[in-house]
Amino acid sequence: VTLRVSRKSNGTGVGTLHLELDGEPLGAPFTIEPTGDWQSYANISHSGVSLPTGTHVLRVAFDESLPEQYLYIVNLDYVEFSREGPPLGIHRGAADSIVISWPASASGWELEENRDLGTDQWSIVGSVPVEVGDNLEVTISPGKTEGYYRLRKP
Repeated sequence: VTLRVSRKSNGTGVGTLHLELDGEPLGAPFTIEPTGDWQSYANISHSGVSLPTGTHVLRVAFDESLPEQYLYIVNLDYVEFSREGPPLGIHRGAADSIVISWPASASGWELEENRDLGTDQWSIVGSVPVEVGDNLEVTISPGKTEGYYRLRKP
């Protein structure tokens, strides 16, 4: 997870904040060093933060209490979550099929599909991946190509 933040030095040194998911801490706290100005942003990151599937409440909690004259702790531009798994490639195959591929070096991942992202109904794609060059590939038959696909490590 990466936060893009700015913090003007106001004599209080560094600031901290943490993320909460459904009221529980999510990863370690973030330390925010002064960036010199409210419009000078910096990225701070933590790796190994994983999110469960489904709908959840994400909260940014500021761990600092300042005197009233310091109304601002930090400018938070955005929070970005990135996938730490292998890249997933999709291209059209023969006879209107689609081919889904990922690096063969990424062992232990399962290809899953879902027809409606409004649900959490992911199921394992039944086709066995075939090694083609440096990739594993699964071909999805015509008529079954509409949907969403992801790799998941069980």
